[in-house]
Amino acid sequence: MPGNIIFIAFAVVLVVVISLKLLGSKMARTPVEVEDFLKRMEAREVDGAGWDRFLNIPIKDKFLDSIRKRCEVLWEYDEFLMENEDGDFVLNDRGVSEVRGLIGELRQRNT
Repeated sequence: MPGNIIFIAFAVVLVVVISLKLLGSKMARTPVEVEDFLKRMEAREVDGAGWDRFLNIPIKDKFLDSIRKRCEVLWEYDEFLMENEDGDFVLNDRGVSEVRGLIGELRQRNT
């Protein structure tokens, strides 16, 4: 039963993400929201649906979208990933270091 709920939730998120991509919609996100996603990635939290929403939906603000795009690259290459003890993929030390750099850029721009 819990597996079915997770599958249905994932399917709904996937449909929303694909629809938004096809329609070309961009999401309004604040620097605080983007930093929150980055901090969670830095902490190696597992949130497949959350990461999909962040990584796959363009952001209206060009600077924040450039951060999103650069973060997306980290999840596309094995050199930035590792498998945790639960079998989920998270950022490895190199990936976390890159995310810390993105957080620094974000903070520097918003000071």
